[in-house]
Amino acid sequence: MDPPGVLPVFISLTEDFSKEKRNAIVLRASIVILFLVTVFTLAGDYLLAFFDISVSSLQVGGGVLLMIIAAEMLGGPPRTRELDPEDIAVVPIATPLIVGPGTMTILILLTTRKVSLMNTVFVLVAAYLAVLATYLTLRFGEKLIELMKPSVVRAVGRFMAVIVAAIAAEMIMRGIASWYAALTSP
Repeated sequence: MDPPGVLPVFISLTEDFSKEKRNAIVLRASIVILFLVTVFTLAGDYLLAFFDISVSSLQVGGGVLLMIIAAEMLGGPPRTRELDPEDIAVVPIATPLIVGPGTMTILILLTTRKVSLMNTVFVLVAAYLAVLATYLTLRFGEKLIELMKPSVVRAVGRFMAVIVAAIAAEMIMRGIASWYAALTSP
């Protein structure tokens, strides 16, 4: 999770919304993020096993979703603006932007079936603190919107679209590299 890194994307996606709508999106996204980090900390490896999904596949799938979001951000008003703000809070803000395959993978790897209960508690506490930081950053990031001119907000949004595309490409490449390594190892 990278709240400051997500803030420009959040601003870009919600720049036309009222303060009340943005606050509702932040609250809903934070609740979804809290749920996701709890589930992936406590049962992530079981979920992947149940669906027979590898971490590599999670990286590639999440990367493709992020790439679509980045393309929409570059191509004018994203399709997400046509959605209900509650939907935007879940996809793309809560996931995959904030809790993406990288966060999911880290939570799963830090709390595999072989670790102690105390380790899991520490990971949960750290994740909950990150959720709080995310909430505060997005909630009060609105002050930045008020200080910035609309053209600056749009420019930052376009720049962040390129960054999101690069993150997506990196996720896809890492997933493919992991697949390749698994296929070629003896």
